[in-house]
Amino acid sequence: ADGHGDPQLPAGALLITVGQLWVAMAVGAVTGAVWLVCLLHVTHGFTRPQPEPGVSLVKRSGDGFRLLARHPRLRWMFIASLCLDMAFSWPAEVALPLLVSERGWNVGAVGVVLAAFSVGALGSSALGAALAHRIPMYVRLVVTGAGLAAGILVMALMPSVLSLTAVAAAVGLLSGLNGPAIVTLYQESAPEERMGAAMSTLSLAGIGTAPISIAVFSSLSLALGVRTTWLLCGAIAFVSPLAAVLALRHPARAEEAAPAVVEPAVPVTV
Repeated sequence: ADGHGDPQLPAGALLITVGQLWVAMAVGAVTGAVWLVCLLHVTHGFTRPQPEPGVSLVKRSGDGFRLLARHPRLRWMFIASLCLDMAFSWPAEVALPLLVSERGWNVGAVGVVLAAFSVGALGSSALGAALAHRIPMYVRLVVTGAGLAAGILVMALMPSVLSLTAVAAAVGLLSGLNGPAIVTLYQESAPEERMGAAMSTLSLAGIGTAPISIAVFSSLSLALGVRTTWLLCGAIAFVSPLAAVLALRHPARAEEAAPAVVEPAVPVTV
């Protein structure tokens, strides 16, 4: 679901909880090999596109950001995705194990909490695939975004493993609806002829944020503490539904301006 949390993370944490580290590493290696085989099969027969004369790689790499600069709806959707993924990556991958350790809970709590999030996300994704057309976009995008931000905030305050697990499941449930809604609206809003550049930029807002989130918030946690930094992440997540509201106020699709066609002058005969 748009990267609001890596689906492999809960599975890996659960494997470590019920087994050992080497088991999780072995499963990760096998699934990675399967992914590579599938990728080779899907891309078999692809031909390398011919480079456009006079267009450098640096210029093409900036196409997506130029789209964001020109089209407000795409820009606000990018911000919505970026803030939500930035706010979620550090709590899930760094803060949760630290919080469990600080409170003296069993290390298995990490796997249980992340597995609960995963189950909620998978369940709502399956439900959304069947019923998404009946749920208004505002609900799937803005309401769930606000719920996600509140959930991330509340998770830092939960006093027990049980309550933390319940909130994590609710966050996963909302994530399974919000993530696909972001991708859907972004695709509908992007110019068809620039879809590749647009989606590449959106993926950067998802998978590209994890290292930045971990670096920034880990540094802040040294001064603020784990729980305070987690609460800060929750506050940042509230930018996402606000950006989504602003995005919905702009036109549905941003068409690229076509070059003007100059018709040849017709001589006037007298």
